Amino acid sequence: MRRSDRFRPISPAALLPLVFLGGLQARPVAADETPTVVAVAEPVQLDGVQVRGESQRRTVKPATQTTVIEAEDIRRLNVRTVADLFQKVPGAQSHTFGQGDIGHPLRLRGFNGEHGRDVAIIIDGVPQNTPSGSSGGHGNADYSWLTPDMIERIEVVQGPATALAGDQALSGAVFITTRTRAKSSVNVRAGSYGDTQLSSVFGQRIGEVDVLGVAELTRRDGYRANSDYDRVNVFLKGSKAISSGVLSARASHYSADWSAPGYIPFAAYQAGAFSPTDSLFETDGGRGRKTSLVITHAPAPGNGLTATAYYENIRRSRFGTFGTAPQNEQDDLRNVFGSKAYYTWEFEGRGDLNVGYEYRHDNGVNGQFQAVRRARNGVVSRDYEFDIDAISFYTEGSVRPWQRLKLLGGLRYDIFRQDIFNRLTPTQSGDGSQTIASPHVGLVFEATDWLELFANYGTGFRSLQVTELSPVSATRPQGFDLTPPQVRARDTGLRLSMGAAMVNVSVYTATVADEIQETAPGSNVFANIGNTKRQGYQVDGRLEVMPGLSLTAAYSHVHARVINPAIAGRDRVDSNPRSTISAGVQHSMSAFGGSVLTDFFLQQVGAKPYYANNVLFETTPYQENNLRVAYERGHSAIALFGVWRPRDFASDQAGSSFNPQPNFEYGASYRYTF
Repeated sequence: MRRSDRFRPISPAALLPLVFLGGLQARPVAADETPTVVAVAEPVQLDGVQVRGESQRRTVKPATQTTVIEAEDIRRLNVRTVADLFQKVPGAQSHTFGQGDIGHPLRLRGFNGEHGRDVAIIIDGVPQNTPSGSSGGHGNADYSWLTPDMIERIEVVQGPATALAGDQALSGAVFITTRTRAKSSVNVRAGSYGDTQLSSVFGQRIGEVDVLGVAELTRRDGYRANSDYDRVNVFLKGSKAISSGVLSARASHYSADWSAPGYIPFAAYQAGAFSPTDSLFETDGGRGRKTSLVITHAPAPGNGLTATAYYENIRRSRFGTFGTAPQNEQDDLRNVFGSKAYYTWEFEGRGDLNVGYEYRHDNGVNGQFQAVRRARNGVVSRDYEFDIDAISFYTEGSVRPWQRLKLLGGLRYDIFRQDIFNRLTPTQSGDGSQTIASPHVGLVFEATDWLELFANYGTGFRSLQVTELSPVSATRPQGFDLTPPQVRARDTGLRLSMGAAMVNVSVYTATVADEIQETAPGSNVFANIGNTKRQGYQVDGRLEVMPGLSLTAAYSHVHARVINPAIAGRDRVDSNPRSTISAGVQHSMSAFGGSVLTDFFLQQVGAKPYYANNVLFETTPYQENNLRVAYERGHSAIALFGVWRPRDFASDQAGSSFNPQPNFEYGASYRYTF
């Protein structure tokens, strides 16, 4: 079964079919979206969602809570890392581990979302979740290569409510669309703890092609010792209007190298055994790179084809020491290629229908190897070589039997095929396939012009990981005949929109079969904790007090428990806080011949439960206050920003061990646009 040339880079000749297919393929945008950017002076209400910014285009329109973040919203955020892009999504928790680019957690509706798992993250139609990732576990999604200058729009769908997202869409899906045009600019940022960044944007129309280029250099020393981080990032995209819509091609390359201070035991830190800036391990860290080629086609208004073709080469290595165990290297090298396409029919305001397919192929090697000061010593605990195929067919649509009633539904059918060579335990090598069907239905009822009600039932799933299919242990049974675990979710809610005020309310329940969790934060050891259930509710609102001044607030509460715990009484799901509270103020005014933009945002994350020796403990609630003030005049823009964390012994990444955070961070940036 093993072939010596099994893993090799894809040749240019092999890419020709993808390039040909790319002429008919594109990023995931709805057929009712225009292929050009349309300025919007006022908020636009669509299916219970407030859309603000420079575009009215929508990728998905589910009957559930959805947040749309436009380029204009991103411009006002204090974005230190890509995780900050989601800081204002109601009920969401997004942060970094402080250990380099190992996948940023994004938590929705009580799911851990560690390393980007549990949420399907899709950029220009390209899935970012990595099946059987070595660093960060199965389904990890490292989208660190994104910068704000690259993004046109982000759509966050809470719950498994759309057939356009498949694997890992347990708690929701994120659709990110990159920009096609922007003004040229240069930007420099400097902040506390050696945070420096130099970036530039090239925006130009050359003939009939819109060209967008972004380049970035980032360097950080970090709050803790052994926290330095270096990154280089290049992005180039060309777009051309054709008779059927807009054809785009983009190429990007990201490369990063970082050190990692490790996770401090929480009890020992409280007892004073460690300083918050201490590094536990001097040689921990990692490196990563990602090269992508993507061709997309976005349809013109009305009926049309939306499609994508892509190739990515990914390499990521993480060196980590956990507890008293030796340092380990988790290494992942793979080639990924695939395509996605769906056709949209619109029926003159009575409804719409999408029918499509998706294909992804992963060819790679990954494993875990014992190391000393980042050098392997020959001890191997996991070593795989594999080919993984994921094939999907789906349909999704809506119908209006009555002007105020909209019915939605969809069905996705996924086929997974694996061919695995287990280098450590060759007898466990094998091949197999699994299938799963994922339906969803929903409705939106416009009771009045200011009250909208919705209800939704959806299913999501995660594919099986390599260690489940082909265990390391020779005595454990293979899992090629297992069924991928599935989540079943229900939610109901309402939207009130009365003049300058808007309120969203949702209540939800989600049950998961065979949920996988990391056994301890940062350990990269994952186990099946059994069947789980989450029950929660969420309230968020926005008030336009006056032109230029708006207030936002959100509260979410969720109870996450294990239905059939392996250890009696251990029924709490680790690292899931009961409540999250956030509030914000945005203000714009004319002053000194220019504009002053002020953005203040605070979030408090409740205590997180965790187990130590089967005893239940809780972390300290975490609070972060974020302020950014910008002055824009002519071609120049100056911004000052600061972050204040008032609570000691608190961190956004916390459990039995955690990553200490500074009480205060600050910085400034300058952008010149031409």
